[in-house]
Amino acid sequence: MVQEDIAHHIQLISGAGKQKCYQFASLFQTISLRKGQQIPIDVALDCAIFFLRKGHAQLCRTEDPSLRSDTKTTVSIYQQDDLFIVTTVGGSTQHLEALSLCEICFATRDKLEEHLQNRPKNLTIYQQLYAHHLKNTIKHLQLLQRTTALDRYHTLQKRFGNQLLLLPSQSLANYIGISRKHLSRLKLLLLKNTR
Repeated sequence: MVQEDIAHHIQLISGAGKQKCYQFASLFQTISLRKGQQIPIDVALDCAIFFLRKGHAQLCRTEDPSLRSDTKTTVSIYQQDDLFIVTTVGGSTQHLEALSLCEICFATRDKLEEHLQNRPKNLTIYQQLYAHHLKNTIKHLQLLQRTTALDRYHTLQKRFGNQLLLLPSQSLANYIGISRKHLSRLKLLLLKNTR
């Protein structure tokens, strides 16, 4: 069932044939994380493909790992059925942190490289997945540059729906580029406007 889910999403994104997508999906391994548990993004997971099968997670970066955890930067927030690629950034440490009970599937760079060496025609699938990831990253960067904090929050509301209430305020504020205090003011403003 897990492999079917992954293959289905790969096929939706890449448009590749079912058999090729199943071959690609066979590279993934699955782990479960409780809220707050983390996966460090190390050399083996650099350029790995992740599929969030259940729950919510955030990709965090810390410029100096000796700093307290509340100084981390939320790079991205993911929800169920998101497929994404994580690349390391020089001089900082990154980790994927569960915001709720999660089931995360991933294919390591080594497995991907071996697979693509044996099946070079499947390189287009990886390229399509990477292009999909870049498109989503660019959308987020444009959102941060071109909109107000209220517009960014509305965009998150559209994407996450009622599940937005389950995500930590610090992570949301960090992700949309505002302080937690400013986020509280936005929520209060929205609450007043809906009455």
